[in-house]
Amino acid sequence: MRTTHAPQDPGPEDGLDLPELAPPRWIRHHGEMAGASWFRIARRMPVLVGQAVVLAWRSGPRDLLATVLFTLGSGATTAWALVATTSVLAELFAEVPTPARVAAALPSLLMLALALVARGGCGALAGRARARLTPKVVLAAQHGLLADATSVELRAFDDSDFHDHLFRSHTRGYDEAGELVRQTTDLLAGLVGIVAAAGVLTALHPSLVPLLLLAMVPQWWGAAASARMRYRMVLAFTEGRRRKHMLEQLMTARESAAEVRSFTMERNLLAGFDRIARRELDIHLKLATRQSVVRLVGDTASGLVTAGVFAVLAVLLVQGWCRSRSPGRPSSRSAWPRAR
Repeated sequence: MRTTHAPQDPGPEDGLDLPELAPPRWIRHHGEMAGASWFRIARRMPVLVGQAVVLAWRSGPRDLLATVLFTLGSGATTAWALVATTSVLAELFAEVPTPARVAAALPSLLMLALALVARGGCGALAGRARARLTPKVVLAAQHGLLADATSVELRAFDDSDFHDHLFRSHTRGYDEAGELVRQTTDLLAGLVGIVAAAGVLTALHPSLVPLLLLAMVPQWWGAAASARMRYRMVLAFTEGRRRKHMLEQLMTARESAAEVRSFTMERNLLAGFDRIARRELDIHLKLATRQSVVRLVGDTASGLVTAGVFAVLAVLLVQGWCRSRSPGRPSSRSAWPRAR
């Protein structure tokens, strides 16, 4: 543990005075990430995705290929399901629904059911492959860390920077490697779904694509803002968690058990622990409220935009544009009579 004699004001965010604990040098990286701009994140994204692909390929190439293929298959079947849905709607609502029209729509309904089943199967297989891939990546990263730690020269253990690097890698390094691969596969699944939906909407009418993207922006903003709030809270309370961990060690370690009882420090240690724990709990509760408000705003805005998308779609249906452009339909506008 590094010490300092200069008092530090932790600020009103945590309300705890911990002047004897100095922030470690490696925490500056957390500060950089907390203030990173969206442009910087987007610029770093290809490098992170490349690292995730390399880790996954070294750990489980078959599971990686299965994840990619079944994720792409899920996107393709999603597009198929959307196309089948438009076909069913066209059969049922082109004119007044009749038993004959319902019977004529049965093949389209069957295709829709097959598309949904295929999408569910691809999604389940892709999830299985991801679930198999993540622990393989963690194990490979852990093995690599231990191999590097046992191959360095003995004098490296006298270097404080080496200890810092080894501690970070041991506590979170290989777990974060698995998390990187998992989030990369989730990103791929999300992009495939967006491309599938955009492709179908383009076939219906190109003006629906920007409306789809616009409906996604509020939810994206809400999720990103909520995640950034949590990250900044974790960063701000790092010193409090260090103190909490130290108190836990003093009260539970065999080495300090005799001293704690000889100097009757039980109540003081428990009081210090409770004070920090209550403050941490208050921060978590306030954070939960703020995150809920942000997500509510994002979901509300997304719902309003989605309602606008359906309104535009209804107008296009009335004017005959979507029907004339739906897959497998004639391209003439006259094939769709105007509503009167």
